[in-house]
Amino acid sequence: MRDGASRSELLTSNSDATAVLPIALGTLAWLVGLVIAIVARESLVASDRGWWIWAAAAGSITGVLALAFMVRRARRKGLAG
Repeated sequence: MRDGASRSELLTSNSDATAVLPIALGTLAWLVGLVIAIVARESLVASDRGWWIWAAAAGSITGVLALAFMVRRARRKGLAG
């Protein structure tokens, strides 16, 4: 542990603020995947992979909700603007 901080202090000190970027990037990746799946919808449905659209939609929705939650939580803790 650096500077004498306990493991729990290191995990909770700024994890909310540092989690926002990876969540945003993951959400962006799901949204890009959703757009691609919608564009390729006919091909996906023809090859019995139409569920990929719903998987990308679920990932996008989950990411947006997680991002909103983490930004709100970081602001409440005073870690983000």
